[in-house]
Amino acid sequence: MLNRIFAENYKSFQELDVELAPITLFVGPNNSGKSSVISLVRLLSQTLESHDPNVRLLLNGALGDFGTYKDLIHGNQTKKHLKISLSITPKEEYKLIGGDTQHVDFSLTYKYRSALKEVILKKISVAGDGRHHITAEFNEDSEKFVIKQVGNLNIPSTTTFTNIQRGFDVRNFIPRMLVGATPDSDADSLAKTAVREIRIAARNGFAVTSHFQNIEYVGAMRMPPSRTYLYTGERRQKVGANGEHAITMLAMDSIRRGSKSKGIRQGVIKWLSAAGIASDLKIVSLSDRYFEVHIQHPLTKEYQNFADVGYGNSQVIPVLVAGFNSAKGDILIAEEPEIHLHPKAQAELGDFLVDLNTRGVQSIVETHSEHMIVRLQQHIAAGRLNPSDIHIYFVEPTQAGKKLRKLTLDKKGIFVTPWPGGFFPERLEEAKQLAITRAQSINK
Repeated sequence: MLNRIFAENYKSFQELDVELAPITLFVGPNNSGKSSVISLVRLLSQTLESHDPNVRLLLNGALGDFGTYKDLIHGNQTKKHLKISLSITPKEEYKLIGGDTQHVDFSLTYKYRSALKEVILKKISVAGDGRHHITAEFNEDSEKFVIKQVGNLNIPSTTTFTNIQRGFDVRNFIPRMLVGATPDSDADSLAKTAVREIRIAARNGFAVTSHFQNIEYVGAMRMPPSRTYLYTGERRQKVGANGEHAITMLAMDSIRRGSKSKGIRQGVIKWLSAAGIASDLKIVSLSDRYFEVHIQHPLTKEYQNFADVGYGNSQVIPVLVAGFNSAKGDILIAEEPEIHLHPKAQAELGDFLVDLNTRGVQSIVETHSEHMIVRLQQHIAAGRLNPSDIHIYFVEPTQAGKKLRKLTLDKKGIFVTPWPGGFFPERLEEAKQLAITRAQSINK
């Protein structure tokens, strides 16, 4: 799980410090900086998915176009350094390769090299369970990373580790030890310590890579529905930032039988039915090349082409497919999943997030939906969700810059922290009172 992300000089934030939970929501007015928080995770994810290991920060990739370093840095001051720190709890499979670290911490410092118009990773530091492993810095003359510290020991400038330094490398922002890079048999204890710590750092880097390469991101602007779709033969692993692969994934999973199917179609139908949007979804083959998606109306029971039903179907299905496609330890990031949905369906998204949490999938969501939040409050009040399982942050602009305010819930699902004035309309207060009344009736 991604536990914490910290940044200095990132976009509109001089300092950004977010503690993440299994369910993390970002709320606030438009242009308050909610997307900036989520985009930092996207930025790191698409960097690790780059085929170029020398790209340290991929500003334009599959998960978004972030412009230039000037657009990324606070105040557009390119002489400033961008600092990013993150903390994760490794996945279970990480332990299968010999890892036993419970918490991995990475600290990255970026700078802009204006002469070459490129972003460079100036410094990297790796720790595990509070114990420092290595710190390395980028030497702009040699164009190589030089190890400066291992464990608690500084590497003297006069000390040379020819084989070790030659074997040390950084892929994107993950340190690694090349095969065959070992100290000489008569190497001193410092050299042997360096190799051991580098290997641990590289293993921790694998845990970070595993997390960030298994992120499903669905942006706010999803693809509109089409009347027909093409069988491409591809088995896509992710829905895509605009949900462009969602229907193909849905169709391909529907074709599979037994254990080969992830049950994506069944999960989508179950949610659509609970939300009152549809009672069935069918993949109808027109030929070996084309197919249609037919949606059944929950009351009239008539089937209609995907392009002829409510727009909310096409906007929520990519989010649902992304969620049901995710496995334990994965992360789902969704921006405004409630777009074009009526209040009941928005509330059902709260149930969807709880289901993800039950399956071990972490969710990070930007939303304007009070209905979804109230449903989550009800789950806490009913004991199906712990207050610690959900963090809600209100993002607000101030004269000193944009800030995050954490809104805490108690065990009854009631907000301990008052909502900032002027965000949600009066109906939120009414909905909150309704949730409290319902919770009290449940507890009687």
